[in-house]
Amino acid sequence: MHPPKPTCRFGVYLIVTLLTMVSFRASTEDESSRPTTSPTENLIYIVLAAELAAKRDQPDIALEYYLKAASMSQDPAIAEQATQWAVTFQAPEPAMVAAQIWAKNAPNDLQPQLVVMTLFIGQSVDKAKPYLKQAILIAPQDLDQQLAAIQGRLSKKSAGNLKIALESIAKELPKNPHAALVAGQSAALEGDISNANQWIDKALSLKPDLTTAITLKSRLLRFTDKNDTRALKFLDEKLKTFPNNAELRLFYASALLDANRLNDAVIHLKKLTQNKVYGGQALLFLGEIYVSAQKYSEAKNYLKLASALENTDERKTAEYLLGSIAEIEGNTKDALGWYLDISPGTLHVQAVLRASRLLIDERDFSRALYVLRDATPRTVEEQKQLLLAEVELLITSHQLKEADELTSELMEKAPQDPDIIYAHAQVATKLKRFEIAEKDLKSLLEKDSRNPDVLNALAYLLAFQKDRLEEAKNYATQALQLSPNHPFYLDTAGWIAYQLGNKAESLIFLKKAASLSPDPEIAAHLGEVLWSTGSKDEALKLWEIALKKDPNNDILLDTLTRLKTNLSLPGAAPLASTQP
Repeated sequence: MHPPKPTCRFGVYLIVTLLTMVSFRASTEDESSRPTTSPTENLIYIVLAAELAAKRDQPDIALEYYLKAASMSQDPAIAEQATQWAVTFQAPEPAMVAAQIWAKNAPNDLQPQLVVMTLFIGQSVDKAKPYLKQAILIAPQDLDQQLAAIQGRLSKKSAGNLKIALESIAKELPKNPHAALVAGQSAALEGDISNANQWIDKALSLKPDLTTAITLKSRLLRFTDKNDTRALKFLDEKLKTFPNNAELRLFYASALLDANRLNDAVIHLKKLTQNKVYGGQALLFLGEIYVSAQKYSEAKNYLKLASALENTDERKTAEYLLGSIAEIEGNTKDALGWYLDISPGTLHVQAVLRASRLLIDERDFSRALYVLRDATPRTVEEQKQLLLAEVELLITSHQLKEADELTSELMEKAPQDPDIIYAHAQVATKLKRFEIAEKDLKSLLEKDSRNPDVLNALAYLLAFQKDRLEEAKNYATQALQLSPNHPFYLDTAGWIAYQLGNKAESLIFLKKAASLSPDPEIAAHLGEVLWSTGSKDEALKLWEIALKKDPNNDILLDTLTRLKTNLSLPGAAPLASTQP
């Protein structure tokens, strides 16, 4: 039966920060007492006052001075600062004022045009249009992705206004393919497929090789038909017309992969491997294809080429995949080498977490702890992942006092975070502080009564208390109803059944769990039930295999010692019991 383990959310966790500053208080000096200064000196004073206000934690005063400085100077850098501060301070009117100064004085900079447009679009299409039109004229190649990201964050009304504005601009610029493209893209995002097709067809009539328009058209065909046939045929025809369009070839290859036409995709990807812009992505695609096919030798050939690329993200992805292959092949040394070579940034924390897991499996706890603490997270979520991994490490290495201190500190900082509450409950369970653990877990069930991990954890906790085994069984049953083939839930249910005296039922659960996972704890429990029913040879064989996999597993060693089996391996020493 498995104790609750800290969960880490590895999904996308994005923190968008327009400005990171330390706030301050402005001087209260009476301005009338200061000597007369020149306009330049006065501007310098105002900017310094704004910065000083920010550092002293008085954002309203800082914003007032930033706006005054932006208005006086008409300097785009100062106006940008004022805009960022107004957005941070959630002051929409000052943000509009500052952003307009910024856009006016940086007419060829895409960012301020989009900022002003975004601030106005919910209120007035007419006020937003000039800035949107300017954005299309100055940076057509960079606009589609940014507008898609903006539209995805807008309210329904604002997104509808954006669609109206873009279609209006496209009509005003009838010979601009990019205006037609973004109008079509916006219509597609709003679900207006008919208009989207018309605008995309217009963009392609003006610029037949416009890659973004070609790829969007293929997506519209796929969406309309609910299959890949016409979309792939369209892409194939376009690629034959424009055979040197590497971006289009890469997109076509990815579409072929989505359609499970691996051999066709590989042909196109191999043609791209020498391309300076898209060669790295092609190498990564090829590496992933061969990893999925379990052809690790071929995968490594392509990924090692990618690991030598100048593009940092592509290189890191290749290193991470090479680490994964080494891990699959059981080569821990090489896996650690690849993972720990990934510098801060993309995939760094994921690689550190994998490396620490390998080191924990190797019982190298001190190095694992160093690796976790030496990592450089980019976000609060990544920091949390590292701390939860540290909690798990401390528990595994029997440093329960340290684990308790860490989870208590985390609870003070984030008392409502479900992952941290779960980790706190895990440590409390290990320390046999059952009331605290039960309170934590039940607080999680109040928020999500159908969380199978929490239900299983509560079943595990209650199984320590012999007078609450029926309650434990109830929670274990609920967990299995939600996930009937989860090996750890089956293990929990089987172990509880055994303690209730239902050996036949216990064997059903535990044998199924063992067939799904070679986990040593499952082997320990199944072996004990077999031992108790007289199948001692079968139990010994099962334990011997488990010991070879993990000769230091606490529960396995405790089981062997408690039952006086005399089965052990060199270096494996019995530890204190941690099971019910």
